[in-house]
Amino acid sequence: MPRLLTPKALKPLLESHDALVDEALEVIYLGQPFQHTLATLREAARLLGKTPEAMVVETLISDEMDDRFVAILRGQGIDLLPPDQFGEVAFGPVRSRNFDPHKMVDFALAARNCRCRIGVETPAGSRVFGSGALVSRRLVVTATHVVDEAVAAAGGDARRIRIFASDGRPYPAWSIFASPCHDNDRNGLPAPAEAFKTHTDVALLRTYRRLGNSNEYGHLELGETPVQWQGTAKMYLVHYPQGLDQGFSEGRVERAGPQDMYFPHDVATEGGSSGGLAFDDEFAFLGLHQGRLPGNTGRLVPFHRIAAAEGFATTLKSDVPPRYLWALDETADSPLIIGRNLFFDALSAMIEGEAPALKGIWVRRIDTDDSAGLTFSFRILDAFLGAHDSRAITFRVSLELVVSDLIGSLHRQVVGTADAPAPAAGVREDETGEAASDRDRARRLADALQDRAEAAGETHWFHFENPPSGLSRNAQIQLEHVVSEILLRPDLRLVLSGYETFEMIERQFETVTEARDPGPPGLLVEFIGEFSRADLRATVAEMSRDLKLDWTADVIDHAVDLALAGVAPVAGFFPAAAARQVAERLRAHVRLQGGLP
Repeated sequence: MPRLLTPKALKPLLESHDALVDEALEVIYLGQPFQHTLATLREAARLLGKTPEAMVVETLISDEMDDRFVAILRGQGIDLLPPDQFGEVAFGPVRSRNFDPHKMVDFALAARNCRCRIGVETPAGSRVFGSGALVSRRLVVTATHVVDEAVAAAGGDARRIRIFASDGRPYPAWSIFASPCHDNDRNGLPAPAEAFKTHTDVALLRTYRRLGNSNEYGHLELGETPVQWQGTAKMYLVHYPQGLDQGFSEGRVERAGPQDMYFPHDVATEGGSSGGLAFDDEFAFLGLHQGRLPGNTGRLVPFHRIAAAEGFATTLKSDVPPRYLWALDETADSPLIIGRNLFFDALSAMIEGEAPALKGIWVRRIDTDDSAGLTFSFRILDAFLGAHDSRAITFRVSLELVVSDLIGSLHRQVVGTADAPAPAAGVREDETGEAASDRDRARRLADALQDRAEAAGETHWFHFENPPSGLSRNAQIQLEHVVSEILLRPDLRLVLSGYETFEMIERQFETVTEARDPGPPGLLVEFIGEFSRADLRATVAEMSRDLKLDWTADVIDHAVDLALAGVAPVAGFFPAAAARQVAERLRAHVRLQGGLP
């Protein structure tokens, strides 16, 4: 029967032959992405309030290097193993399930993109301590003991925690939820029954950038209901053994029932596997890999324990897109968004179907010589829809080179064919006036756009930006026809930026409430260019909420006062030109006071 290394057995050796222990650690961690020495482990023990022997044993067991350590010392004539603690696990026959290859392909792609390593960046380079995965927009799940080791390696500075995404890029992150690891778990022993909900060894890290629903990574769904089956099943573990990229591994897992403290499994693991996510043969989340049971058998902390940990589910569910974007990519490093709440209210109303008559937004400038806000409007639109509506596809329509045939140009840009839509019989130019012909061509173009959106099951948003050189009179008339036709199509939406001198549509709204009334479709008109103190305060308040800064109303007001210091308002409004300076001041204050990485 296998036996487990304990702090009690190691303590006399540390007191009499610490150099021998240090040599064994050097051999074990040579070439590993994480290198432990007796000196670093003693310092970590001091920071965490542990004994050196407990720190060494916990680290070896967590890294799954304890067997190697014992074997090296046994070669020197020293046997550190205590009596057996409990026996090996006997796996039953694997239950038969219908295998779905399509689900396997989807799972493999998601697992490849969403998994990550957990570690820190040091002057000597990056160090990895375990595995994890993106499980929502900005949250990564991993084991608490992995985070503890990373923080200890960073000298107690939690701001140096990094998640290394599937492509190896590091991103700052910080812990916003942690259920502690029981001391028995750290030492390879079974935790007591009273630790079922209180010591689940699971942590949620919040990334500084929104990564989980981006095109780069995506996220794995944990679900809300733990598995119910009993017996032995296939298992897939998403992990980084020894910090190496090996995809996911297949093995067996045993489940007795909903009171299990652990799920035993036989997937081959190494140091760095801790915190890896396990899934069953139907790709339902099983739990997190924590370490080993005797007999080289791995152990999972089951999902039913994780879900029962106070605060875990609410923290995970709270990671939702902000209704008002405060920055373009929701970090203080990206352009801040001030005074666009009406824009976001209109977008939300259209996505949620709250205002049936509202089909788009007309962004109009107070100062028509300033075109910066027009381009920014598309970036805001794209970011908001990307965070809130998986069915939304944005198209940025360029009218720069349009001279006369705007309808034909749009057909080539958006539909993708060279042929411009021809008017129907009876409304050709030689049969009727040019206006009637263009109106029919605009209808045909809108029909083609609607057909594409409907076939894809998507909502297509078209952003038209005022070209600096303007449009010919004929192109203006064609654009007015196109706008009118797009508004009539159920799966098409529209954002106009500029065009202040145009007469686009009859029905225009000043508020979302007006668009809740029945009637013909129209656009909400938003004027941009100035901002108020209330606009800036709304941005700071949303930033505090989204970044979990937990600033009080007084702290928010103080940040606003600092950002606006010396900027003179005119009739209660600040000029658009001051927004850059205000944003830089606010960014510096957030970094200083917010404790952000």
